[in-house]
Amino acid sequence: MSLVARISPRRAPLVLLAAVAAAALLDWRWFGGDRWAELVERRVQLAERRVALETARRETVSLAPTKRSVHDAARALRRAEERLPEERELAALLAEVATSARAAGLELLLLRPKPERQAGDHAEVPLEMQVRGTFNETVGFLARIEQLGRLVRVRGVRLDRPERAGARTVLRVTCDASTFRFLGGGRGATTHGAQG
Repeated sequence: MSLVARISPRRAPLVLLAAVAAAALLDWRWFGGDRWAELVERRVQLAERRVALETARRETVSLAPTKRSVHDAARALRRAEERLPEERELAALLAEVATSARAAGLELLLLRPKPERQAGDHAEVPLEMQVRGTFNETVGFLARIEQLGRLVRVRGVRLDRPERAGARTVLRVTCDASTFRFLGGGRGATTHGAQG
């Protein structure tokens, strides 16, 4: 009796389906194994790229505050450089200080730069000043120094020798002022200071 004769007609579709499944399993490569393997490989690559993209997004979010900080620091440096005279502008700064003293009603007795002192990336340029006038004129002068377009630090203010000059009491005021000059970088040699 033949194999076909032994299979009942009701079971013939099941046997045929089993035969096709067995053929597919036996020759998976011929039936689409390469394509399936390629599809699996591409899905793995896609998952890896999604992870890399998410990592890059997190890094970008974390870098945004740092970029803002760097941008803000660069802007602050540019503003400071605008207020810091270059070395060749020191004479102009001295002229502005003298003009401020006269505008405040003071008599300028002494305005002399002292030797620079280097400290790290900058040099301090000290100035010795002596003026004569009333207390209010002196306060006005110090306020004008603070409003200069350049930074000047004033310290060691000493009020000496009160004298009567008519109806006014005048003082001799001695103080030290400093500006600071960067030692390289930026727009060349620049001078900066802090208010004091």
